[in-house]
Amino acid sequence: MESWQALLRLVQRPWWMRAWVVQEYAVARKVTFVCGLSELPNEDFGKALEVLIDYKFNGSLRPDHHRLVRHIATTPIHHLWSTRQTYQSS
Repeated sequence: MESWQALLRLVQRPWWMRAWVVQEYAVARKVTFVCGLSELPNEDFGKALEVLIDYKFNGSLRPDHHRLVRHIATTPIHHLWSTRQTYQSS
């Protein structure tokens, strides 16, 4: 549960909603997310988000995890990911 809470706090940061973040992320060829000493390649970020979205609609979750997954999958990060997918595919 502590990991889910940490992830939720990360994705709720206002940084994700800044217009320049969306723009730079959508057009960048290579992206690595850095938070403190941790780094996450975009490919891993995207896979994790897709898993969360899949769980949101198709997964069987414990009731206490369902709320967290729903909130994480509907944060600005989902918009960020879908904007990149749309831009990169055109």
